[in-house]
Amino acid sequence: MLYLVLIRIVCFMLVLFLYFLCCIFCSELIFHVVCFRALSVSFVFFALFFSVIYAVVSTFLVCIFRKEKIRLFIFRILLLFIAIIFVAELVYYQIYNSVFSFSAIVFVGALKDGYDKIILTIFKNLYFIVLLFLPFIFS
Repeated sequence: MLYLVLIRIVCFMLVLFLYFLCCIFCSELIFHVVCFRALSVSFVFFALFFSVIYAVVSTFLVCIFRKEKIRLFIFRILLLFIAIIFVAELVYYQIYNSVFSFSAIVFVGALKDGYDKIILTIFKNLYFIVLLFLPFIFS
C-alpha cells in the first residue's frame, strides 16, 4: 500500500516537473525568436539545460508543502512570476535593445519618461505576451 502512495507522489512530481520544464523552455524559445529573430542549436541546448534547473527548483518549491491548496497557490504564483519576468524581458529588449538585468531596476525612475513607449511596445507584442501568459492562464 505504501508503494502506491510513493508511486502517486513520484508521478505528481514528474508531471509537475515536465509542466514547469515545458513552460520555461517554451518561454525561452518565444523570447529568443521574438527578440533575436533566429534560433541556434547551441541556444536550444543552453536553454534546455537552464530550463531543467529552473524546473527542478520550481518543482521542489511546490512539493515541500503538504496541503494541496498551498501547492496550487505556490504553483500558480511561480507560473505568474515566470510569465512576468519573460514579458518584462521582452518589453525591455524591444525598447532598449539590451537584455533585462536586475541592475536595470535601479533606473525605474526613467520609466516615467518613456511610459508611452512601453505601452506601445506592449500593444505591438500583445500576441507574444499572451503566449507567455498561457501556462498561467490554463493552470
